[in-house]
Amino acid sequence: MKDIVEECGISRGGLYKYFGSTREIFEELLSGQKGNDVSFFLEGMSNRISATDIFHEFF
Repeated sequence: MKDIVEECGISRGGLYKYFGSTREIFEELLSGQKGNDVSFFLEGMSNRISATDIFHEFF
């Protein structure tokens, strides 16, 4: 969440108002992107790639 907050320039509280975890954010993004290809995110997370880098690659 820290990476997302810093990259987006929003407060942590503002982010938690809408999303309880990074998983919820990923699921929301996937609902409209890349045919719900969860494996893209899971692979990045398992390789310990930062959320910022995963988002940059995704978009």
